[in-house]
Amino acid sequence: MSLKSKFGTVKNAETEGAWVDVMQNEDGSMCRVKLRRSGRRNKDYTKSFDKHTKPYRRILDNLDPEIDAKVMRAVIVDSIITEWENVQIEEGVNLPFNTANVEKVLSELPDLQDFVLRKAGEIETFQDQALEAEAKN
Repeated sequence: MSLKSKFGTVKNAETEGAWVDVMQNEDGSMCRVKLRRSGRRNKDYTKSFDKHTKPYRRILDNLDPEIDAKVMRAVIVDSIITEWENVQIEEGVNLPFNTANVEKVLSELPDLQDFVLRKAGEIETFQDQALEAEAKN
């Protein structure tokens, strides 16, 4: 295995987004989100992170967990989730994709917010193998 195969990513997927399956709904549809990479390769992420953390710069290391979650939720809404499909809070009712709904869903489901941040930071989400597997679905 080469360093490129272990650490190389599809740059376009990092900036445009890669589809990630979240779960299968009761009706058989797949709930999934399109995520852009968190981190320096996503310029929108760095701008959003700087904007939303600016009021807390002096205390970032000791930020209240609730404020931290709110700040990161705003960053996700601004710069990570670009689309979604079959997102259902109630069985069989798909929520349309818009910033208000993304904010609502992440606010109500903090573990989903953690899942999104984790997937947006993982190399594997943006590598050839993951993208090829997604294309087959």
